[in-house]
Amino acid sequence: MSESESLLIHLLRTVAVVCIVVCHLLQFYHNIWCQIFNIGVQVFWAISGYLYGKKTIDNWGVFYKRRLIKIYVPFIVWTFGVILVYYFKGVDIGINHVCTYLFSLQGETHFFSRYGLKGLGHLWFLTGLWFCYLSLPLLQCLKNKNKLYSSWVLFFLFLTILIYGSVPFLSSYYLWIFAFSYIYGALPKGDRRRMIKNVVYLIASFFVFTTTWEHLKEPNYWRLHHISIGIALLLLTLNISDFVKLKNLDGQFLIKISNLSYFIYLTHMVWIYGPLSLFEYVNTDSFFVISVVVIVTLLSAFILKFITELVSQELLKLFG
Repeated sequence: MSESESLLIHLLRTVAVVCIVVCHLLQFYHNIWCQIFNIGVQVFWAISGYLYGKKTIDNWGVFYKRRLIKIYVPFIVWTFGVILVYYFKGVDIGINHVCTYLFSLQGETHFFSRYGLKGLGHLWFLTGLWFCYLSLPLLQCLKNKNKLYSSWVLFFLFLTILIYGSVPFLSSYYLWIFAFSYIYGALPKGDRRRMIKNVVYLIASFFVFTTTWEHLKEPNYWRLHHISIGIALLLLTLNISDFVKLKNLDGQFLIKISNLSYFIYLTHMVWIYGPLSLFEYVNTDSFFVISVVVIVTLLSAFILKFITELVSQELLKLFG
């Protein structure tokens, strides 16, 4: 991966997490335009799939062990810290709530989602992420056998999801964003260009023939468009990386913010919704409260990153 492409992906990841925070702030004010900024989640799936598509994993045991430490440790430290505070604030916390988050089942849409807690609802993302990780051996197997064939198989699966919507369990259409981006990452550039033409045609057609004002009020409509936009933003970023030189961009600063994005995602929501919402404690104009939310989110993200890095280092020494 070129330096320009790497920096653009860091930039895209940073933009994605900013979009998610803005989305939830707008949701708090019941602003319909929050849906526009919800594309950040789809961008995360697309980036993750693409980066894994460029890799070959030789030892799955080591891979899953390190993913568990890197992803699960911050999640558990933050989630159970929040649950403990909620408990002492008098929130009704039962064993079902604890088990749901302990086993990262909060994203399952039929049963465990009912045990979600305000301020932690966005963590359904982690449940989907584990399913994406579990799909990696199959995706790598397809990639190794026949790159072009597997890419088109996943492309038609992507079309199917766009046409028929998501299947009932989880929000499993996110798995197809991940899978599609994975295969795109695995393809040589010549095959990528052919795929891009089809994706551009698909996205343009979908917008032209389905967009009305009434559609803007339908969650499923936004969901389908976000799949398209998330992948399109990744493709655009990758295909301008050869032509855009980020001379005036502070690469080290951008990488630091990008590496903080997961921790920002974990921490931000609790300061907007639920018992710890800063909107309940800071009674002043909206701009000031939002500024406080942003500052507290960044501080909590830095602290969480610092704590979990210490814990992760010890775990890696024991199990690495």
